[in-house]
Amino acid sequence: MRFALPLALLTTLGLALATTACSSSPKASGGGGSSASSSASASSSSGEGGGTGGAGPTETCTATFRWLQKDAYSDSPGRSTKLWPPHTTTTLDVTCTLGDGQPMNVESAFQANHGTLPTAVDANGDMILVETKRETVTAGRIALIDLVASYSACTCDSATKFLSLDSLQDAAVQDLLDNVATYIQQHLLCGAASGGSTQDLVQALKKGDIDMALQILPSCMWDGGTDLTKGLNQALQTFLDQTNEVLAGYHVCNNDAALQAGLWEGFKTTGASGTCDATTDLCKGPMWFYDP
Repeated sequence: MRFALPLALLTTLGLALATTACSSSPKASGGGGSSASSSASASSSSGEGGGTGGAGPTETCTATFRWLQKDAYSDSPGRSTKLWPPHTTTTLDVTCTLGDGQPMNVESAFQANHGTLPTAVDANGDMILVETKRETVTAGRIALIDLVASYSACTCDSATKFLSLDSLQDAAVQDLLDNVATYIQQHLLCGAASGGSTQDLVQALKKGDIDMALQILPSCMWDGGTDLTKGLNQALQTFLDQTNEVLAGYHVCNNDAALQAGLWEGFKTTGASGTCDATTDLCKGPMWFYDP
């Protein structure tokens, strides 16, 4: 005996099957560990980096890499002179826009590189770090999320020891500045008429008055064949001789920033997130000066 299903029931079953076949809920994966990282999950009808045969608006994703700097060992905002080393913090942000909509933050991460946070302000509420450079690149959502994950793990710490360019409270930093003051006395000539003598500069460094030292430094001249990089290297090596260590066993924040910038540059060139190699020469020996 044959039975016929009612027309209304057939219609209901057909709608249910169609609904099940067309539904989906894609998710974006978050970034890896960093000084800080946050992510937002969103679905898109466009998929990875393009449309789906006119099924919906196209998604466009952009990553922005920024270099933020201040004078090393100073709590004053920004950079006062390129004659003094910087501390460098980096940030990486990913936004995606669907069609003509508003950009939505997908991933945000930063590397303070053992130093100042991007949000740090002084007593007056002024940002301590200033942006010295930024670059952007457009790519697919998944590729950019993978880039943030690689960036979040990108430091020299696994290969060499860190020396702070941010905290004067570090005992090694205090010894370093004492030793570099001796080098300055021997090789730097500062004119008193311009605001301070060589001895004034030396005393400022020994007291940890970096702002005063930076006011005097631009008026000074080095002996032939000498400069602050050589003075800092010599000062650090004098300190390391006590423990039979070498310069190549240390890095500073700028080494980390340069390594992170190398990861970024590689992604711009190849479109692949890659990984950071802390065993490269970028991590061996303090990069006192860094001008991205």
